[in-house]
Amino acid sequence: PLSADEQKLFDQGKAQFAALCAACHQPNGQGLAGLAPSLIYSRWVLGDARILSRIVLNGKVQENLVMPPWKAALNDEGVAAVLTFIRRSWEHDADPVTPAVVAEARAATATRLEPFSDADLHELEQSLSRRRRQ
Repeated sequence: PLSADEQKLFDQGKAQFAALCAACHQPNGQGLAGLAPSLIYSRWVLGDARILSRIVLNGKVQENLVMPPWKAALNDEGVAAVLTFIRRSWEHDADPVTPAVVAEARAATATRLEPFSDADLHELEQSLSRRRRQ
């Protein structure tokens, strides 16, 4: 179960997802062929929230698909809300995302101008797991 603050983020994220994300990722999170991948059981959705935050802030490219960056449109709470929603919807039970995690990701990518590729994300994943072990 979510705390009261987490539930507030979830509810806010549900509304933001419907307004900003559902057109491409669909209201059910299953994506749309040739436009956006499914979020259902996505390794990035259910994985490290620090990486997922960077994807939403800076965008992502995958094959011929391009997710736009949302860092100019959403503040840290807004990104945390959307991420909490997608990590807790469609039978997902991943931990909610806090605005502090998003703020850290925003600071870490402040000078990044291009979207992330899968190769970038794999490298980031390895880097973050090495730091965690130290």
